[in-house]
Amino acid sequence: MTRTSRDFTARTEFEREWMQENTWCDRCNLADLGLSSPKEYEENGKIYIEGKCKKCGDSVRSEVTEPEAG
Repeated sequence: MTRTSRDFTARTEFEREWMQENTWCDRCNLADLGLSSPKEYEENGKIYIEGKCKKCGDSVRSEVTEPEAG
């Protein structure tokens, strides 16, 4: 498993805000609590964003997918 860092700040402001607001925390078992200290990386051909839940501080990780055209 090779993890390659990506530049999260290269995304548009809209994308960054959306990704940081639309989260799921396994510990809180709640959605959209927010994500702080975001880091973006690629691993095994997939892109992820990882940070800390703004409520409990636990690690939050989400796969970044592109919306389907249609």
